[in-house]
Order: sequence, then structure tokens, then C-alpha cells
Amino acid sequence: MVTFLIKSAYQKIFLDNNGHLVLAQFPNIPLAIWLSTLVIARLVHASPWVAINEVVSFSALLVWAFLELVSGVTYFRRTLGLIVFVYLLANKLT
Repeated sequence: MVTFLIKSAYQKIFLDNNGHLVLAQFPNIPLAIWLSTLVIARLVHASPWVAINEVVSFSALLVWAFLELVSGVTYFRRTLGLIVFVYLLANKLT
């Protein structure tokens, strides 16, 4: 009984409708943009570009989190989207 529950929970959380394990997908454009802004932040230190980079970075990660929240293929990815979305909003509000 316990083994069945653990297997069932694993399947619901990590497997898609076809039974494939899906933790990450490629390509993921908002996430690629966010990662690019991290590299740009290391290279550019001029004031106006830093502010623009921060806005693009925040926006890209927020879009990624929202898309995962509403259309993630597994409960794991939807939960991850929710956590990142709430974290980003909480940091902006404080």
C-alpha cells in the first residue's frame, strides 16, 4: 500500500501525461534571456545599462515563472514556477 502511494505520488509530481520524466525542457526562451542577463551583469557596469539589464532580468524570470505556473507539464514544474513567482513578487514589494 505504501509503495503504491509513493509510486503514485512520484508519477503525479514528476512524470508528464506520456510517462516521461520532465524536470527541464529546451529551449526555454525566458530562462535563456534571464541567464544571458546574468552574464551581461558581470560584463557591464555603466549605470543606464545596469538598470535596463535588471528590468529585463526580472521580467524574463517573472514570465518564465508564470508560464511554468500555468502550463508546466508536471506538478514539480508548476510548484517551482509558483515558488519563483512568489519569491520575485515578495522581493519587489519589500
